[in-house]
Amino acid sequence: MERIYITDLDHTLLDSKAEVPTETLKGIETLNSNNIDFTVASARSVKSIQIILEKTTLKLPVIEFNGAFISDFNTGGHLIVNIIKRDIINEILSITKNMSLEPFYSVFNGEKDQLFLPEISNGGLEWYYNDKVKNKDPRLEDKKYYFNEDGIDSIVCLTYVDSFENLKPLDEYLRNCSFFKDLSVNFYENKYSKGWCWLTIHSSKSQKHLGIKDLLAITNKENHEVIVFGDSINDASMFKVADRSYAVSNADKELKELATEVIGHHEDNAVIDFIIKDVGL
Repeated sequence: MERIYITDLDHTLLDSKAEVPTETLKGIETLNSNNIDFTVASARSVKSIQIILEKTTLKLPVIEFNGAFISDFNTGGHLIVNIIKRDIINEILSITKNMSLEPFYSVFNGEKDQLFLPEISNGGLEWYYNDKVKNKDPRLEDKKYYFNEDGIDSIVCLTYVDSFENLKPLDEYLRNCSFFKDLSVNFYENKYSKGWCWLTIHSSKSQKHLGIKDLLAITNKENHEVIVFGDSINDASMFKVADRSYAVSNADKELKELATEVIGHHEDNAVIDFIIKDVGL
């Protein structure tokens, strides 16, 4: 049976500086030259993925924003877009306004991706803003986001960045809302900005395991063996649907318990080394 390999990026394929080691780049090129099906499923945007992997290429589409988009790696064009329902967004914003929380908005306006940040009010947001500026992220807008009354624009993600104590009540509230079934909510500490947590809100269709299903369909690879790699609990859904799943040794304990096997550390090129050995190169 033919195989397709799908890996998470941060703390799985990338090193602790969110960079791609030279050995990893060489390994990806080896996979490409041998026509091995390989791609990524990440919480990052395709623009961010392109910046990180600028010294190599991916022949297959990528799963970005945890499945909010399936996108062409080379052009950044979206093949599938999953948006959050407008009425649900309005209700969430009403709730979080009362909590003195303001999100940043990830938007697709029908032509391009846009990123609108609120006032930089804490160290977590400052880290994120500086990272976008450093990498010259083309999505970053210099104006506040306002709803397009014609409904042309589409919000694919609301992201709240604050302390654990400030975001935990929102996480609990959302999980008890009647519309929670229409959402995919992730709440976690940013490993690159210790002490600051992220709470991301997507459409319920924006999940990595659903992204894999869509990816296989649009690339005509439904009959391939699916092998996945990850480090965080937000990778759990794709671990549950894959034929084989591998957690790096630095992964969350909960994810290791779901894995077929635990492999090496993300700093040691574990994913690419495993794939190369698995395909017999």
